Parts: sequence; C-alpha cells; structure tokens
Amino acid sequence: HLEAVLAAVGRTALDVLHVDRVHILLGSDPRRLSVAHLAGLPHPELRKGQVLDLAAMGDSLHRRALEQQVRLETEDWARDERVNKEIARRWAGAAALILPLVARKATLGLLVLTSASPHHWTEDQVDVAEALASQASVALENARLYDKARRAYREGARSTYTGREE
Repeated sequence: HLEAVLAAVGRTALDVLHVDRVHILLGSDPRRLSVAHLAGLPHPELRKGQVLDLAAMGDSLHRRALEQQVRLETEDWARDERVNKEIARRWAGAAALILPLVARKATLGLLVLTSASPHHWTEDQVDVAEALASQASVALENARLYDKARRAYREGARSTYTGREE
C-alpha cells in the first residue's frame, strides 16, 4: 500500500538519519509534483496533497535533482549559491539532502531530508540516505504495479460478472 510505504520511508529517515523533516514529492514533471508525505517537524508551507510547480517557484536545486536524477546536498542553504534563498527561508530549512526516486530509469519523485540548522552530511548519512531512496523507489514501483494489477483484476471480474467484455 502506497501510504504504508511512504510512512515507513519517512519514519526510517527520521529515526536512522536524525533529520528534522522528511518530505516525499511524487511525480516526474517539475511543474506538477505532489506532496505525498511529510514527517518530522511541521513544515511551514507544504501540505499533503498539495501540488508544487518548482519551475514557477524558481527552485533550481530540487528541480535539478528531479530532472537529472542526481543526489544533491547542501550543508547551509544560506551560503549555497545554487539555492533559492526565498524558498529556503520560507521552508525553514538550513541543510538538505535531495534524492531522486528512480525505478527502471523512470523518475518517480524526490525524497527530501532537511535539517533546521546547518549540518555537515557524513559519508555514512549520504550512503544510508541513498540506500533508503533506492529501496523506497522499488517499494513505490511495486505498490504502483500492485495497484495496477488489482484494478485490472477488478475490471476483469466485473466484466465476467456482467457477462460482457469492456
């Protein structure tokens, strides 16, 4: 179940990586990313179900991670020229690890881990975050495929029950 996967990823990131916030954004289009899960400290702006347009926001770091399928990190948003300072201020984050969620070369979204204060990401933290993003990607893809199979089964059962093909 998608919600269970998202909750487990968020909980694991908080417990193992000791970050302040986790947000999982789903989608491959930077103009239409859905806020699928929030964990940790309350986010000052994001709400579950909200649709983000990173292009309109001028967010280059999240967008680059999504479009190029690369991990990006910053230890202090205030001192990093790649970061949109207005968004960093509004989102009350100081340090971040932004990891693409990728399965079968398809972008599923982003796993974003943040700290409210500047933070140096250790090699171990980065390795664990990458492993978590990789496992989350597989679990999200499996949940999507399971849901697709379940819908197909229901459609098949419905057409069999009504005695007609749809």
